[in-house]
Amino acid sequence: MGLARFFPSLSPPDLFAIAFALGITVLIAMTFRHRSAAWVIASAAYVPLPVVALFSAQYNLVGWHAFMHVSPIYQMMARGVVPPEDPVYAGGTLRYPWVEHWLIAQVSRFTGANVNLIALCAEAVAFLVFLGAVAWLASTLTRDRVTIALASLISGYGISVFHSSFFAEPLQRAFPPLWLETRVVPVDKFVNLTAAPIGYAAMVVAAAATVRLVCGLGSARRLLLLIASCTLVAALIHPLSWLGVLAFASVGGFILLVAREGEDVRHAIMLAAAVGVPSALCWGYLRSVGASESSGGWMGISTESFRIKVADLALFLVTFAVLAYLHRAELIRWLRSRNRAAITLLSAIGFLAVAYLFVRMPMRNEYKFLIQLVPAAAVIMAISLRRLLDTQRGFALALLFLLLLPGGRILGQRPWFKVTDPVRMDGRYIRAVEPGADELYEWVAAHTPQDAVFIAPDIRIPPLGRRTLYIVVDAPWRGQDGWGVEPMRLLQFHVRHRDSDMSRRQRLAAEVLGAGWTKPPVEIVEAIQGDVPGRPLFVHAADSAAIAKLNSTPGFSREFSNAAGSIYAVSTSFRAASTSTERVVGR
Repeated sequence: MGLARFFPSLSPPDLFAIAFALGITVLIAMTFRHRSAAWVIASAAYVPLPVVALFSAQYNLVGWHAFMHVSPIYQMMARGVVPPEDPVYAGGTLRYPWVEHWLIAQVSRFTGANVNLIALCAEAVAFLVFLGAVAWLASTLTRDRVTIALASLISGYGISVFHSSFFAEPLQRAFPPLWLETRVVPVDKFVNLTAAPIGYAAMVVAAAATVRLVCGLGSARRLLLLIASCTLVAALIHPLSWLGVLAFASVGGFILLVAREGEDVRHAIMLAAAVGVPSALCWGYLRSVGASESSGGWMGISTESFRIKVADLALFLVTFAVLAYLHRAELIRWLRSRNRAAITLLSAIGFLAVAYLFVRMPMRNEYKFLIQLVPAAAVIMAISLRRLLDTQRGFALALLFLLLLPGGRILGQRPWFKVTDPVRMDGRYIRAVEPGADELYEWVAAHTPQDAVFIAPDIRIPPLGRRTLYIVVDAPWRGQDGWGVEPMRLLQFHVRHRDSDMSRRQRLAAEVLGAGWTKPPVEIVEAIQGDVPGRPLFVHAADSAAIAKLNSTPGFSREFSNAAGSIYAVSTSFRAASTSTERVVGR
């Protein structure tokens, strides 16, 4: 009776998660003693992601990450602006990692492929690299192929049985102040139109190479070259992953300096150079994309929300702690024998956990430190879980099922996303599915100058019309497609100009779109034109009252109109146009 009530209450993503976790758990139970078990587990770790992506409604939308992704790419393709202009703050440089955007723009120019498709394929490859890097990392502690494959599986789908699982909501209801970060499941970062995948994969490769260097495994020269390359990739593609590279390199270098055996000191110096030189080369870029003048966009040391973070961290690591405790005899033996791989992994986990507690980033992005420690924790968890499969199989399989649920829920949300602004791929570009909207945005792309600046009611002009906004006036909640971002929060996170400047722009743009004036808004329009001197200015109005007022106001010239709204060109000499018309009316 209880189950009969339980299952109908579950959503399709929840049912998918249960089927996903149960299927892989049963598959492992049937094959973990088989000769091909490692390949079966490795395939189970990778294959679900691209398969789910093929049927995902999530990518048929203009959501926040898709918007941030395509807008700078289109700008660079059309105008050749490097670094790109911020698509939601005309005249300001984009303060968001843009090198990946530039690379995708070049590939799209050469191949004619859709920019989102290029990105999704690159992220699918990055997930494969990520899983392979975890396997390489695990091989420093074990040669058992099943254990290595389990490490990759666990690292992809999460080390916590609470975050993004069925336990998250009851816990947060029981403890209202508790915040369980929902973005700490690594698979969530891949095939998801975000800057993280390639940088995160490079970070894990660098971490594995660092551990091998510390342990004296393989050619030091090749490992150092790989670390330097991955540092460069992480810094340029995703600076938060670059911080993870620094964390592992710092731990590895410290262990080498303390040990002082053989070539250790020389390797420590070379490791510092392998990380330091690429970082120095990228420093100007890192400063430009990380700089913030806003109150919400700063990064630094803070004890803000410290108690909530402690609780979040404790729940995040509790499963790791349980498995480590069950495997404590082996861990103690490793530590007593000064096993460098174990010491490095445990130290990195501690280092990144402390960083999560004390570092403050915009929109709680310090959670990235948690996903950066996942591979290290997953290796130790896999070793313990492998032993349990031999001694306490039922418990091990139940725990594995719970560990797979969070990743299953992440994947399960994608096919059933509620898409409120569907788009379709058309060559290099994305276009609105709704005919009226498609006609309007295609007109914008074809008939307005490439350096045009728009005042518009939402954020669709940059990805669909391929033009820059003067400011974000509104980013309304439009369902589960990433539009539910408060305008000022959105601006603080990515634009990072002074709050007063952003508020002033929002006020000016809202005055134009509100169209509540009794005489032409000369001072308002001139103030806007002063912020973007020499740039053609346009207005996209969708509200019927605003359209009526703009139609009757001199200085606004209607260029296009349909059911999706009207486009107005703003006169470059707005004051003269308004004054001239007023004189005619006066006579």
